[in-house]
Amino acid sequence: MTEVKLLSFDPGDSIEAHNPPEMTGVMACIAGKVAVETYDSIYVDSALRTATLRKRGTATLRERDTSTLTIGRGNIHQLVSKEGCEIIDIFTPPYSSNRVHATNWYDISNVPIANTPNLYEAHISHV
Repeated sequence: MTEVKLLSFDPGDSIEAHNPPEMTGVMACIAGKVAVETYDSIYVDSALRTATLRKRGTATLRERDTSTLTIGRGNIHQLVSKEGCEIIDIFTPPYSSNRVHATNWYDISNVPIANTPNLYEAHISHV
């Protein structure tokens, strides 16, 4: 089973860093432009609700561009639309109430960990 949604962004809209648990996804930009930052989880301290994340990169999706994530690659992601856009969001398996409650939201530091340009500390704001 698959879940397909159309997401519309006004200029300046964003979706904070989060991970769709145990899900694989594809985002297809059908209008406008959106920046997608992706991260992999390196270490999680559940007691302190912190994580160390490795930034995979930032991609700017324009009309007809796609971005993918899997359970093990780029699963933590955030989106920012500077000029407005529409994307088709496809996930499998689909969200369920259990998956919604298992989704983690991340407040990622703007500054990488010292001497490690692609590693960032993050606070897990929803467990």
